[in-house]
Amino acid sequence: MDFGTVNLILALYDADGVKAAEVYASTNAWPAGEKVKFETGSDADAAQVKASVDHYEVDD
Repeated sequence: MDFGTVNLILALYDADGVKAAEVYASTNAWPAGEKVKFETGSDADAAQVKASVDHYEVDD
């Protein structure tokens, strides 16, 4: 399945398990079989990241 826009929400947790920040990452094209590297920035010292999909589009 080919995807168009994919938006992720990344919850960043510190070493104590407290959510330190919430940041966004996205891509505009994600063809089937391709690997995509999502990058974002934050000043939080994250020990754990939990990703969730905010929005996506499937290309025809």
